Amino acid sequence: MDTVLGNVAVSAVDQCHRTGWVSYWTAVPARGRGVASLACRPLARWSFDELELFRLELGHRTNNPAS
Repeated sequence: MDTVLGNVAVSAVDQCHRTGWVSYWTAVPARGRGVASLACRPLARWSFDELELFRLELGHRTNNPAS
């Protein structure tokens, strides 16, 4: 059986400035295991190679302990 560990995405793509926002979440059992970092690497490569983006931005919230 496959288990969902989380999700990564690129959104708010601005073709004019060639930027996008990276977002992610991980399930509680996957936290602290490097799952999000591992998943973001191919997403970033795809964003630069296929979408021809120049910059990816990642935000976080200080009031979100999981972030």
